[in-house]
Amino acid sequence: MTKIKLGKDIAKPIDNACERKYGFRGVDSSQHSGDCKVPVFFLQVKKDVYSNDPKRGQDVQKIYDACKTEKELVWIGPGTDNPHMTGKRFEGYSFLNEHPEMLLSFFNKHVNS
Repeated sequence: MTKIKLGKDIAKPIDNACERKYGFRGVDSSQHSGDCKVPVFFLQVKKDVYSNDPKRGQDVQKIYDACKTEKELVWIGPGTDNPHMTGKRFEGYSFLNEHPEMLLSFFNKHVNS
């Protein structure tokens, strides 16, 4: 996605720098999401231009699909079951402030299980 937005692909240099500095790669979260051992609540603006590539598909969906633990994915924004504002990424940050019910339900389901 950075190649589309910036005109050059910086993912590989960033990934290499992460490995040098921290000892692991981390640009592609789908490579690691299968290792997750705890329940995960995913919430994503459906039409986020930074995670939705018309050619490659929705990054968050790929990460969700690769995650092998118990999980839930909630799409928000226009055209979803959870319409919220206009569908811009930064608007997604306010969704749970206004609608905490889904996250609280997920949390309550898993905190005592």
